[in-house]
Amino acid sequence: MSTAIAALKPLAPSVGAEFSLGAFLVAVIAGILVGLGLIWLLTRQTRRLSAQSAAAHLELTKREAAVAAQELISKVDEAIRQRESELTRDLDRRKIEIEHMLREIRSHEESIGLLDYQLEQRQERLTREGSALTQAREAMRSLSKRLRQRLEGVAALDG
Repeated sequence: MSTAIAALKPLAPSVGAEFSLGAFLVAVIAGILVGLGLIWLLTRQTRRLSAQSAAAHLELTKREAAVAAQELISKVDEAIRQRESELTRDLDRRKIEIEHMLREIRSHEESIGLLDYQLEQRQERLTREGSALTQAREAMRSLSKRLRQRLEGVAALDG
């Protein structure tokens, strides 16, 4: 056993370099405080860099969104212009069709007016002819009656 003790003797602290527990605790606490301070500084720096990065990313995203929104607005405006153009062409086409139909209606109205006038003329002519026929019939009856009376008079003289 004496050899084991002799072997451990050089490892034991010497009297001049005696280890102080208080100094060790102060060193450990100072190390912990320095470590915490470094962690706090690193965390603060990381947060600041993260905030700057997030702000830059947000700004980039806003610009990209603005560009995308502008493109979408342009596409919608173009679609609206195209639809408006189509509607204008359709409206013009319908106006032309309506004008054509109105001309046809006016033409038909004129034809109907002419036919109505011709019908009125024919009715007046037929009325005049009917009156003339009625007068002629009356004249024939009157003439027939007078002729019968004469024939009866001649027959009475003969008889």
